[in-house]
Amino acid sequence: MHKTPTAIQAERGNPVPHILAKLYVGAVMKNDPDCRAALQLIRMTIEEHCPPGVLPSEEAVNATFGPTLLGEAEALAKAIIATVEKLAGAD
Repeated sequence: MHKTPTAIQAERGNPVPHILAKLYVGAVMKNDPDCRAALQLIRMTIEEHCPPGVLPSEEAVNATFGPTLLGEAEALAKAIIATVEKLAGAD
């Protein structure tokens, strides 16, 4: 039986959002152009509206995780979390 990224990350003590598990099941096993386009839209939104430095470049993500949908999704999730933490600390 294959483990989902969420189960693997939980074993490592680093759980990821549930949406990543859905991306894994729905698209990571195949390179779905619609999922890639959706992740690109999320990336563009983060780049335009979130603090600089919370999201590594696509090249850095590819070098770290490989050019997978899951790698991009994990980088986006971490950028959202970093943004929320920065905003929460600004209060």
